Amino acid sequence: MEKHKGKKIALQIFLSGLFALLVTYIGFWIYDIFTRTGSFVQNDTEDPTFQCVGYVFDVKDVAYSDDKGLSFLIVNKPYSDYPFSHITVVTDTGQLDDISIGRLHPGKSRVVHSNVTLNTTFKVFPEKCDIYGKLYSVS
Repeated sequence: MEKHKGKKIALQIFLSGLFALLVTYIGFWIYDIFTRTGSFVQNDTEDPTFQCVGYVFDVKDVAYSDDKGLSFLIVNKPYSDYPFSHITVVTDTGQLDDISIGRLHPGKSRVVHSNVTLNTTFKVFPEKCDIYGKLYSVS
């Protein structure tokens, strides 16, 4: 009888220690989340990522020459959630330019950018939505 009682006490101590380790781990995990974000609730309106998902556009008729620059037709699709009036063009040489194109919702606009230097590719995205940019190549 005493033997079983000792095993039960040892098991209780072991499980209590395991529980304490688990609580400590979860506590540090929550603390880490809190210190990285600044709070448990974030204001999603400041993050443009959610708005960027609504942009649906395409780039067509790409042309590039050293003397005339870069030219392409940008089309904002009818099922796009948001209009946009500025795009950003990033070339493979690292040049970054913001270009005003007029309000497109839906619509299309010919973009001619004469002061640009690139080798073969460039990336186009709506203002502040660089993670949703599309990569295009010149012929």
